[in-house]
Amino acid sequence: MLDQPDLCDKLNLLDCGLYSLDNTSFLDYVFLMVRGNFFYKRLGERLMVERKRKKLSQEQLSLLSDVDRTYLARIERGKANPSMKILNKISRVLKVRIQNLVRGV
Repeated sequence: MLDQPDLCDKLNLLDCGLYSLDNTSFLDYVFLMVRGNFFYKRLGERLMVERKRKKLSQEQLSLLSDVDRTYLARIERGKANPSMKILNKISRVLKVRIQNLVRGV
């Protein structure tokens, strides 16, 4: 089992000041990070499904929504944390409400 500093090293959190947290807070933080990653992955999957349902390529959606294609690809893979502004741009083109995209994610 990894101790707290080793886990920080594995998660690239060396300079974030987490060494000062107690174990419970640290584990809660790690749990939230994992949950957050799951959220973004599910959100990306939903965006991809909606994009494909509208028969749009990433390039087409990118041009219509004014969001960089590589950033859009990262969102769909769950590797990016899109702002509400970006989600709004994408959802307008897809004609889907943001609340429907994030519901149940």
